[in-house]
Amino acid sequence: MYQMRYCCVVTLAATMLAGCTSTRPRYQQPAGDPSSLATLKMSQRHLGIFAIDGADALSVSQYVFSGQGFPESYYVTPGKHTVLAIDGGRENSMTLWILAEPGKEYLLRMESGDHRYRMWFEDASNGRVVGGLVGSDDEPKEPVKK
Repeated sequence: MYQMRYCCVVTLAATMLAGCTSTRPRYQQPAGDPSSLATLKMSQRHLGIFAIDGADALSVSQYVFSGQGFPESYYVTPGKHTVLAIDGGRENSMTLWILAEPGKEYLLRMESGDHRYRMWFEDASNGRVVGGLVGSDDEPKEPVKK
């Protein structure tokens, strides 16, 4: 009887975790000298990145069960990228674009107030906006780097 309950619990847990898996590939940090790459950092602890260029940067099970929060940074190659960003404090997500340059550091930022909410990327050295919402008028038409 105990073995039967144990098997049922294990089967139920495995079934629930199967729903937390993704069919998308995992994001692989690019290899190479960090000065030839760009760094995406979070400006606040509750901000994070779930996907970069369609590849999972953080699995749902890792986010839900680890309790460690979001990674503080990611490396990307120079060029245009799409990023699925999330605000864990408000459970909001947005798909953003960024035009990254080698050796630069960028901050994921957010702002809310007056019934508005927005997220964007800015250059950490000078505060210049270098990314925004996918589909916005200022989005460059350069293809996404793979």
